[in-house]
Amino acid sequence: MKYLCFLLLCCSFTLTTLAQNYSYLKYSASEGLPQSQVFDITQDKDGYIWVGTFGGLAKFNGIKFETYTSDNGLFNNRISFIEFIDDKLYVGHEGGISIGVNRKFIQLSLPQDAKTSKVTSIQKFNQQIYVATNGGGLFKIVDFQIQKIDKGPQYIRDLIVLEDELYLAARRGLFSLQKDENLDTLIYDTKISFTGISKSQNTLYLSAYNGHIYQYKNSDLKSIYSSNIKFRGVLFKNNKLWCYSPSGVTQINLTTEQSIKFTEKNGLETPDINAVYIDREDNLWLGSSGKGLLRFSGEAFTYFKKNERLSSDLILSILETKSGEYFFSTFDAELTHWIDDTTTSFLPIGDGFVWSSVERENGDIFFGTNKGVYWHDKSEDFWKRYYGNNQLPSAKITALYLLADNSTVLAGGKDGFSRIVNDSVYIDSSLIENNLNVKGFTQIGDDIYVLGKKSLYNIQGKVAHEILRKEDYSFTSIRKDDNNDIWLGAEQGLFLLQGDSLLEIELDKNKGASFTFFIEAYKHYIYIGTNNGLYRYNIYSHEIKHYGLNEGLIDLEANINAVYVDSKKQLWFGTASGLMKLDLNKEDAVFTQARPVVQISEIKLTKTDKDITQYCDSLTPLGLPVNLELPYKLNGINIKLDGLFYSNPKGVEFAYQLVSEDSLKWTPLDAASTITFPNLNFGEYTLLIKAKSINGQESEVKSFQFKILKPYYFTTWFITTIILILISIVLAILYANNVRIKKKIARKQYEEQLESRTKLARLEQQSLNASMNRHFIFNSLNSIQYYINANDKLSANRFLTRFAKLIRKNLDSSHEKNGLVKLADEMERLKLYMDLERMRFTDKFDYSIEIEEGIDLESIDVPAMLLQPFVENSIIHGVLPRHDDQGHIHVSIKKQETSFVVEIFDNGVGIDVSKVNKVSFDGDHNSHGMEITSKRIEILKKLTERNIELKGPQQINENDGTIKGTSVWIRIDNNNLSVPD
Repeated sequence: MKYLCFLLLCCSFTLTTLAQNYSYLKYSASEGLPQSQVFDITQDKDGYIWVGTFGGLAKFNGIKFETYTSDNGLFNNRISFIEFIDDKLYVGHEGGISIGVNRKFIQLSLPQDAKTSKVTSIQKFNQQIYVATNGGGLFKIVDFQIQKIDKGPQYIRDLIVLEDELYLAARRGLFSLQKDENLDTLIYDTKISFTGISKSQNTLYLSAYNGHIYQYKNSDLKSIYSSNIKFRGVLFKNNKLWCYSPSGVTQINLTTEQSIKFTEKNGLETPDINAVYIDREDNLWLGSSGKGLLRFSGEAFTYFKKNERLSSDLILSILETKSGEYFFSTFDAELTHWIDDTTTSFLPIGDGFVWSSVERENGDIFFGTNKGVYWHDKSEDFWKRYYGNNQLPSAKITALYLLADNSTVLAGGKDGFSRIVNDSVYIDSSLIENNLNVKGFTQIGDDIYVLGKKSLYNIQGKVAHEILRKEDYSFTSIRKDDNNDIWLGAEQGLFLLQGDSLLEIELDKNKGASFTFFIEAYKHYIYIGTNNGLYRYNIYSHEIKHYGLNEGLIDLEANINAVYVDSKKQLWFGTASGLMKLDLNKEDAVFTQARPVVQISEIKLTKTDKDITQYCDSLTPLGLPVNLELPYKLNGINIKLDGLFYSNPKGVEFAYQLVSEDSLKWTPLDAASTITFPNLNFGEYTLLIKAKSINGQESEVKSFQFKILKPYYFTTWFITTIILILISIVLAILYANNVRIKKKIARKQYEEQLESRTKLARLEQQSLNASMNRHFIFNSLNSIQYYINANDKLSANRFLTRFAKLIRKNLDSSHEKNGLVKLADEMERLKLYMDLERMRFTDKFDYSIEIEEGIDLESIDVPAMLLQPFVENSIIHGVLPRHDDQGHIHVSIKKQETSFVVEIFDNGVGIDVSKVNKVSFDGDHNSHGMEITSKRIEILKKLTERNIELKGPQQINENDGTIKGTSVWIRIDNNNLSVPD
């Protein structure tokens, strides 16, 4: 065995650990926020998020912001506080307050001595609205007038109501206001400057500038957290405290008594936080100074980037060793080694390209690179490299796999794979294929599955069996799940192997998630990395969950086969922008079970620019018309919807039902948020709308009622008048036209009969022409000439005699009354014709005629030349195309109650074959003969009022599906067919 030993320790070095990063979604001026300094956040009862900035107020639906400024009636654009109380929006400013009522703002100014004071809180207590300021003291609003509360501190940072008291967190203490407006001093300390207050049942939590978080309970104040941070405020939710400051956000878990600091060192773009808010979906929102509005993606996902314990952002393989160390293989910067929580080294192997990694039971580690396999021998603590042509299928090793014996390692490359057994390396001869490009392995029992770029093989012993090959696919990854089912990833999507075929699993119907970069199986889940984020598939319930930017990913594009689940139940995977880690212990918290909220955001008329307020009584606080009644000419409306689901606002789908007399069904769910009714009928309507989140939760159904008025021509008086006029006109017309109608009917009957007679005469002439067309005569004369030249006088005479009789018969029939002849004459003509054709085509077929006993051919009238077109069709298209001389035509005449039936059957090639072959003879076949006969039959039926029925030609098949031949069936009543004069 050829190998290269070398030392890498000289190329490694130690780094101090850097914290993992958390993800945030950022909304700033580029997304529509009026200004990047956010000072307060709240949510109204309708589900909208409101954001107060230094440049105005913004209403947020998860996708776009609607801005309100002083131009809309605000006191000024510098907003310090916002809160909804009794369906009114209270906005605090420096020097005043704005109150939003019925979509308009009322401005209230603070007294002159408080003009520069900032409003810090507004609360309702004892049926009164109280206003706290930082420097101006406490106020209350009475009849839209601000009145000063003379007692109390001047610098009040926050207010909160607990039980029957209003608590004031102030610069030098904690105070409480009673219902009689007596003020009690609960805590007074010149060294404590309280900045915020929150509550949990009967307990208060207070933040302070001195770096402490306090708990106030049963008249006792104690510090539960201390730091050197100047806290600006605190929020209690779900037994956690969120404390914000110019230095970031500190989370204090009151259950575990542990804390987490969120700063610029672990993903927060700016540590300068002015406000925190938790919405109804439990999303955490941060208001920053300079970076706008931030939404925390949660603690489940964290990420690492280059220079944060990684040598590159492009991670291709992850490995946790049995000793708890981590190796991260990269695309462009070799190998990163996390020795422990504080020590990192970079190992220069593989010329920068490390594709895969695996560890043996004994601790030996293998890395697949562009320059062979690097092997760290744990027992001897040194490195080897396998690279020889007789050892590996190619220098580039993209896949490594440890077999169930915990010793044998498979190494896949361009043209096959090798086995590393103990210290030996050899190419597995069972599968050597040019450009196989091994993408991965898996093992079920003793069977080894090898995935190439275009194919999948099963290795049993020393024999390779190709399970499938897909030239139009590009496979990327392979995994088996807990049920030993095999999953394949490809550029074309995710597939489940079923025998020798693939079942495609559609991950997302609305997004392009076709490119599967990696697959990982853990418990009853399959994790799939795609070009549209991470997906989780439940192999039992088939439920699919999607992780995208909203859930905490830093990039939607994953890296090929860069996935690993470690011993701590953490899913590591590589993306185009860095290394991600999903804590599977916290995974359930990623997807909220909160229901989305659906609202109608706007209603417009489509047929006019007029304001919709002209057609309603009033508007709701959301701006929706009340008692909307539209004239019929303005019966088109456009309705815009908001699906309020901040965890994933673009993952909301809508459905609606327009309840009226003729519509009671819900539409299918659709991501389109606009509903247009361009042309509604008059009537009363109720529009029902609902939304469904990407997590499968449905909103409550919202309704909107409106009415389309009737046009004047549908009013009762107009309809009555029109009916009376119409009745008079109709009666007059009926009386005046009664005689004329009768005359028209009689004349029409006469004209129709005359027309039918004319058509019948024309069709009879055409039928004669069809039976005596120039091709048939020419070919018949040629046949006579042939017999004469061949000195076959007997055949020539026979042919000439029959030909002359046939011509005479045809000419005689043209003079028959009404074109009818005796059935005996028709059969004689038919026999002459078949004899001639049989002679012409040198016994290519024979025929038989069967007449049921008791049928008097001399007493039955039939249309002249009725049967010849069908027999001619049987000869030309049926029996002549046969490759043998065994064609046969059978003509039978049988009784059937009060009618007789003529059936023509041939054992020819059938209709389907005739159409395919497009059989054509130089001659005498006129394809219009049967069409002419069909038209003659229809006219005779009409003139004689007798039933003549035609079926066919139709193909007859044997029981096994083979073609038996073709038949035509004609039934004619025994009654006289004579056409009346």
